[in-house]
Amino acid sequence: MSNYKGIKGFQVQTRTADPTPYAQALADNPYAGTWASGGNMNHARKRNPGAGTQTSSVVAGGDDGGSTPSFTEVEEYNGTSWTEISEINDGNSRQSCAGANAEAILEIGGESSASPARARCESWNGSAWTEVGDLNTGRYDTAAGGTYTSAIVAAGSDASSPGYQSVTETWNGSSWTETGDLNTARQAIAGDGTTTAMIVAGGTTGSNVAVSETFNGSTWTEVSDLNAARHFFSGAGSTTDVIVMGGNPRSGKTENYNGSSWSEVNDMATARDENLGRAGTGTVALMSGGNGNPGGTNI
Repeated sequence: MSNYKGIKGFQVQTRTADPTPYAQALADNPYAGTWASGGNMNHARKRNPGAGTQTSSVVAGGDDGGSTPSFTEVEEYNGTSWTEISEINDGNSRQSCAGANAEAILEIGGESSASPARARCESWNGSAWTEVGDLNTGRYDTAAGGTYTSAIVAAGSDASSPGYQSVTETWNGSSWTETGDLNTARQAIAGDGTTTAMIVAGGTTGSNVAVSETFNGSTWTEVSDLNAARHFFSGAGSTTDVIVMGGNPRSGKTENYNGSSWSEVNDMATARDENLGRAGTGTVALMSGGNGNPGGTNI
């Protein structure tokens, strides 16, 4: 007589959704979440902010660390190659950008030879750059998120000594308004999000920090620390799925935040720091430029 258990087998528990899809994907395949080479930019640069998506993004300004202190050049990426488009009105680097795609970008703050901590902002509508309302606090090495009509910018330096900022401002399409301050003043942070849900991490207060904070539209709350304290790096994503990459000490190190904790994932192939251009989400991202070895890169 056949054994019923041998024929029937055992019940397997099922779920309609994987509770931790990213972690499970990594467990199933350690190569999940890898970086792949994209088309190189036309201009090697560092301190070059970016915004948009992996297939529709913009990188604006930056510098080469040499004879050209700050660029006006802007490039657009279509998922395959970079094309030079209209330049920003004023050379700028160490600024931040926000925007949903390559046709709608807001360039925020930064530094130039004329102004070490800029309040100036410019808006891109797909055909031209237009100067718009200034920040209340001029600064560079900030993190930004949102769109060109609804943006947020946090932290940075006002060029004083030590100059570290906790100030957060939101943009409504015409003016900036100060809102809740970060718990830890700092500069050269990584972050992304929206005016009601943003995350920032790391930075420097004279030495590297691993502190992470999330914003709910009015206040900042400390959450789990990064595994590797660093500054001069970039991030893309949301408060429940963000990646940060690169940084000083110079590396290709990449970490993912899932809403509760940070996990190290696959590194970028090229170690770099100094405010890389970034776009996309925590799972479909783009990184460009930054400081390689030596000077700016077009990777």
